[in-house]
Amino acid sequence: MTCWPGRKEKRNAKENHRGQRGPEKRLEHGYPDHGGGAGRCICRDGLTPVLDAIRGSDGLIIGSPNYLSEMTASFRALYERLIFQNLTYNMETPCCNPRPVPVLLIMTSNAPDTGYLSLLRGYQQTLNRFVGPTQVLVSGNTLQLRDYSRTDWPWTMFDPEEKRKRHETVFPQECKKAFERGAALGRSD
Repeated sequence: MTCWPGRKEKRNAKENHRGQRGPEKRLEHGYPDHGGGAGRCICRDGLTPVLDAIRGSDGLIIGSPNYLSEMTASFRALYERLIFQNLTYNMETPCCNPRPVPVLLIMTSNAPDTGYLSLLRGYQQTLNRFVGPTQVLVSGNTLQLRDYSRTDWPWTMFDPEEKRKRHETVFPQECKKAFERGAALGRSD
């Protein structure tokens, strides 16, 4: 899926009233103005109003648990649409995002906080480039179940009681940190 203005929009934006090309207009961040279509996904569906709202927002908080060493499919679906609407495949101007939006990317995981740093760095770099300045927050070693004794087999890779204690003591602090960082997104300029 590639998201850029349609051919007609581009042609109309670049031609003057005589059908000749005029000087190329530039947007605030130096990206070419293609008649208002820059940074808008060509796919029109139920996600379109969400993408429009994100584009006009003061910040974006996006979170996902980590399942099987990756963010969820629903996260990936939104992530791909956020990126593709600003990706130009142009060497000189690879991104057409007219207005960067600060992002807070939050991931929860059963693994330790440092377990997936390289995965998150990759998402952070791409979001930095195509959406806006991105912070990452990880809440690791999370509690997966309320009652581990109800499973069909004993979970021996970790101590369920330690996870419960961490959930009661550390997790509320991480939630507070997430709230504070999210609130700060709207204040950053």
